[in-house]
Amino acid sequence: MTRTIIKKNFLFCCFIICTFLLLLYRISIHADIYDEIINLDISYRVALGEIPFYNCWDSFQSGDILLAPFLWLYLKIVGKTSGIVLYSRFVYVCALLIVAIVIYFIFKNIFSKKAAFLLGYLFCFFQLYGLFYLWYDTFSVIFLTLGCLFTYGGLSKNRYNKILLFCGGIFHGLMAFSYPSFVLLAVFNAVLLFIYLGKFQKDSWKKGIFYIFGGLTVIFLFLIYVCFVIGVSNFLTTLDIILSYRSLSGTGGSFILFDIISSFFCVNKITIVPTMLLILIFFVGMKKKKFEGLIEGLIIIGILLTAIINQVFLPEDMKGLANFMAYLALWAPVMYVLRSQKKEKMDRTIIFFLWLPSILSSICVALLTVYAENGPIKSWQGFILAGIVTIYYMCDYFIQSTQKSFLFSPQFWIGTIICILLVIQYNYIYLNQPYITSSNIRIQEGIYKGIKVNTSMECWVDIQNAINYYTKNKSSILAGNRLRPIYLMTDLIPAVPTTEAPCYFKNGQYHWDMTIKYFETHDIFPEIMFLEPYEIDNPDIQNILEERYELIGEEYIGDYSILVYSYVKSDK
Repeated sequence: MTRTIIKKNFLFCCFIICTFLLLLYRISIHADIYDEIINLDISYRVALGEIPFYNCWDSFQSGDILLAPFLWLYLKIVGKTSGIVLYSRFVYVCALLIVAIVIYFIFKNIFSKKAAFLLGYLFCFFQLYGLFYLWYDTFSVIFLTLGCLFTYGGLSKNRYNKILLFCGGIFHGLMAFSYPSFVLLAVFNAVLLFIYLGKFQKDSWKKGIFYIFGGLTVIFLFLIYVCFVIGVSNFLTTLDIILSYRSLSGTGGSFILFDIISSFFCVNKITIVPTMLLILIFFVGMKKKKFEGLIEGLIIIGILLTAIINQVFLPEDMKGLANFMAYLALWAPVMYVLRSQKKEKMDRTIIFFLWLPSILSSICVALLTVYAENGPIKSWQGFILAGIVTIYYMCDYFIQSTQKSFLFSPQFWIGTIICILLVIQYNYIYLNQPYITSSNIRIQEGIYKGIKVNTSMECWVDIQNAINYYTKNKSSILAGNRLRPIYLMTDLIPAVPTTEAPCYFKNGQYHWDMTIKYFETHDIFPEIMFLEPYEIDNPDIQNILEERYELIGEEYIGDYSILVYSYVKSDK
């Protein structure tokens, strides 16, 4: 029986295995010392025992600290940080697999199990900017997706619907925790749920209470943490400091929704003409219903080809699943109307509870996102779920179609999308770093162990021994703006407000006021500092170094010159 199933699906299994192995290989190439290390540093310091919202003053720590339990487990099992970056990437892939499994179970009874499997598998290729790890952006999208899927599942008539709604509320609560502006979307989902239950399921509107309980559970646990772990006054003080150093709004226009739409079409210029033609075909098809099958197929293939061709002409930093799915996401209402012509009872809850929250998430992201010149690609990162809804309608059409051509196979189109995404991922390296080639080495030790890096990153291997030499018998550490990987090389507590940078550049000079305020607030000075010469060109930090520290060494990482300072108790 099993052998027959494998033989029948041999090519399908080979495709899944090969593409998944290629995905795993992709996450093992290229290292970054900026965003990836910043977000890992926050979870790492919590894994070492630091207290979030008290010791940590990072702006988006609520989402970044969620990786901490996994890093803590790694440290307990391995006993050191060697390989910790690649490990975090595998954790990310595992999180995507969990979402993929949920998608499969939600859709497997609606249409073909193989199509449902591919629909979920597609989510495994989600990443932002070529970065493969869990941080506040990816956490928020994952929790948004899981919350919507469980809420949608909870609306079905089965004995587990209340549990599913409760889980939906929990995940949307975690979504808001990981990305604070998403609290608006969580409230919207709750209101929408009660309106829907009251209108369409009048005998079971009380089920919505379980969704509310789920969300309140997250809030309740956080309030317990604030009240009994860090204290309300300490939390409010930390929150005030964070807000004073980080602007809440970075929108570049007066009307956020207009800005999101205009920026999207600014980036995706090539889609404008074919989109207008497809819309025209749609209205023609609505009038000539006898051609609806052909017209529907023409629209679907036109949408897919437009999205695929668009990827070829996009700037590298705009390519990927987020952008690809964003274009598809816009077509879900059209696909719903088209499929409604064929089926009298099309499931409208998919539009309400999967597509709509996904689309509205862009507003929540835009509230806290600085608009780039080419448009805020971050603002449509949550569109992946809405794009899956569009593909669901497409799959439904292909399965119901009388056409037997491979062009009308959901497996062919989803497989094509996956292959394109793999090519895109291999052709984009974060922050315009040199591409990885066959001549580049794979790191054998240290935090980047197991990762194939370009030549500019190889220098970080040699610094590990020097760092260990200077940090013996020390308990706390501060590293400079470009030296943040050093945090992950030790088990010392970071005595710094944010591991992103101890100082910031403004009006032509570097400022240390936030870090100095941190020293004063917690009455602590790091026992060891690793700084670059340009960072100490400030009278405030110079006074502290002269009064409390001594220069004990100078090291080099590539073109980085590192000054090493050791704390000496002040006599003053």
